[in-house]
Amino acid sequence: MEARVLDDGTMSYRVLPAQDAPAAAVLFAHGFAESAMRHAATLDAFARAGIAAYAYDLRGHGRSPGSRGFIRRFDDLLAASSIARAWVLADSPGVPLFMMGYSLGGLVSVRSAERDPGDLAGVVLIAPGFEIAHDLPAVVRRLGIVVGDVVPHVPVARLRLKHLRPDEPRTASIIDALLPRDPLIPARTAGELIRASDAAFAAEGEFRSPALVLHGDLDRVVPLASARRFVERASLADTTLDIIPGGHHDLLHGRDADAVRARVLAWIHAHAR
Repeated sequence: MEARVLDDGTMSYRVLPAQDAPAAAVLFAHGFAESAMRHAATLDAFARAGIAAYAYDLRGHGRSPGSRGFIRRFDDLLAASSIARAWVLADSPGVPLFMMGYSLGGLVSVRSAERDPGDLAGVVLIAPGFEIAHDLPAVVRRLGIVVGDVVPHVPVARLRLKHLRPDEPRTASIIDALLPRDPLIPARTAGELIRASDAAFAAEGEFRSPALVLHGDLDRVVPLASARRFVERASLADTTLDIIPGGHHDLLHGRDADAVRARVLAWIHAHAR
């Protein structure tokens, strides 16, 4: 895997297929409190399947700059996404481009595609991070946004790692080695995620890219209902929701990973043609 620093300081990665002409290029965005390197197996699988695989560390994550896990403005993530997308287009000219996002990276990919769908052949969303704090009353959600504006770095929640893949306790030590233990979520980060999720649903009709959404029916981090809601509101008929029976949030690792990757690869190859 090759690494390089983009113009804005973002750390990016590239894995190219052995043949000279890839069938497609994929730009991958990871989840909260992790890095692109945690998904090296997925990037390698794409390259073996003839797809140029690109990824980058979100601001405040991995080897990219910024306070750890802190999102001052969601637009900062979208700006970095645009720079990474321009890099992929220049590096693989004339190749169909797909965005792929997991959890937080899924929300970034959706908002990026809504704002600028022009050069995208499609979008793949793995347990996309819609409806953050979905189980809270609306007044409490609004209060959380205000708190984030006033005291942005105060932690207001934790990401419970046991909820990522609770059906596979044997892999807990691997997860802990790659993620901070139950990472804290700052108030400003939570508020910006709520704003971005609300904006994604408010932008009805603006999402025009073909999309594949995969979501586990036992996901305890992001509700399956939010994926259903997104697919129902997407403006194109070419939007598919695949529900993974018994699947949890961390679909790209563990028992579901090979099947999920195979489904994504089949969809990308079909839409690249």
